[in-house]
Amino acid sequence: MKHLLLFISIFGAQLCTAQQKANSVTRTFLFMEEEIQKTSIIQSYRGSGFIADVKSEYSATPRGDEYTRKLEKLQLVLNKMDSVEITTKAMLRYIDHLKMKLIAGANEDTVNVIESVNDDSRPYRLNLYKLKNPTYKITIQDSIGLFRKLNQFRDKILHLTGDYDWGTHSYRIGEIRSVRNYSSQSDLKNQVHEIFNITTYNYRDDKYLLIDIYFQMHNAALKVVNERSKSLLTNLCLLSVLQQNVLASRTLALAHWKSKVSTGEYSFNKLVTIVNGPEIIKAGESPQYTVFFAALSTDQVPEINVDSPPNAKMTYNQDGTYTLILEGVQSGTIQLEGSLTIRNKSGIERTEQWKKTIEAKP
Repeated sequence: MKHLLLFISIFGAQLCTAQQKANSVTRTFLFMEEEIQKTSIIQSYRGSGFIADVKSEYSATPRGDEYTRKLEKLQLVLNKMDSVEITTKAMLRYIDHLKMKLIAGANEDTVNVIESVNDDSRPYRLNLYKLKNPTYKITIQDSIGLFRKLNQFRDKILHLTGDYDWGTHSYRIGEIRSVRNYSSQSDLKNQVHEIFNITTYNYRDDKYLLIDIYFQMHNAALKVVNERSKSLLTNLCLLSVLQQNVLASRTLALAHWKSKVSTGEYSFNKLVTIVNGPEIIKAGESPQYTVFFAALSTDQVPEINVDSPPNAKMTYNQDGTYTLILEGVQSGTIQLEGSLTIRNKSGIERTEQWKKTIEAKP
């Protein structure tokens, strides 16, 4: 009898320990899912901030002939951003629908679990602590459809980011294939880079951004295949992670579009490398050079004036730069002085004085 009581006691203790571990795992998953939802909200607001910045710039840009090109570019960017939003919301709502099917299929009260239903690029806000039985055994019924939808979303975002007409250039990335057979991560990387090893799109500016989006959504689709389970809570966690992946791809696309137009106080859309220093040197000397970037605007012509010397002439080069020419230079010290004026997005002028001293030898 003593042995039987001892066995029952040990067996009961083991069951209690197992139950405690299960409850601990459940609490961990609930905490993780809650944090994933919070991160998705932050990701959503971040992307929306990029859109707001471009809209603000579009509204603040003066309506004049000299700003026509810039307004056209801003409008193109806003149109692309709107398309990214529509595509993202459709994907988020599809995954929200799968969540609702899981919750209802587990005999849970969906109304009780849903905290808020959003009509923007945010997932539904859920409180999974209100689930009566989070470990209920249930699977994602439409996992194949989900896998296909994620790949379709990937392709749409890639085309919305890589296909566009910019000035006189037309960029297209063509057909996007899915990489399914690879021996290693290195092999996968090589195959993905090969997809974008074409010259029909803006590979100089867009290549690595497009590859980042491809990998983001490739890994998301793999989660559907490799990380499915039979628990309500863990499947809901998986779907929340997928929504975060979708929002991360949206953020990459929106940030990249924003980068194509300036959204600071002043508008610059071109960088030029400048090297200043002597062009003729003697053997044995140790000359010094200054190397830096200059930010230019091809949409707005700056005003550069020369006050002295009187024999200086300034000509505009059609690329945002000017050429200063000195005529009839005589030996001695020459003091170049003048002013440079640019306008901010509200049309307010800012003028700075400039000067440079040069020596003219006989």
